Amino acid sequence: MLFILLIILHLYFPSLYYNDIDISPEFFLLSLIVLSISFSSYKIILVGLLIGFINDLLISTNYFGFITIIYALFTYLLLRLDIYKTNDIFNLYLVISFYFCTVSMYLLRYSDSYFFYVKYSLIKVAISFMVLFMIDKFFGVVKSNAKR
Repeated sequence: MLFILLIILHLYFPSLYYNDIDISPEFFLLSLIVLSISFSSYKIILVGLLIGFINDLLISTNYFGFITIIYALFTYLLLRLDIYKTNDIFNLYLVISFYFCTVSMYLLRYSDSYFFYVKYSLIKVAISFMVLFMIDKFFGVVKSNAKR
């Protein structure tokens, strides 16, 4: 249910722009986080491939297929979170993998300086994790299952 809500939010949430750069929350990545915490199966990688392909079609960059690979890699990294036992390491690993995913998507969409990628990726990660925090407060999915 929550997964479908996040997919619908990604498709219909109004775009947020800062200096004409899209900094909207990454609901597709958030949905993959919720799925990987709820289920620990490698079938989620196939869901990541499918969501990445849909996002690839929606963004339509010159590098068709790379976003699909980024999402599949992100989903695989999320499944590897099972080896971390403490909540602090879990959260740190989650933020770092989310950050590298957004940086790589900005690298595919724009051609600018590295400061540009770092700045806008940090903004996008902060907004996305604020949304994840609100999802956690409303649905209680992430916090209760993240403690291993």
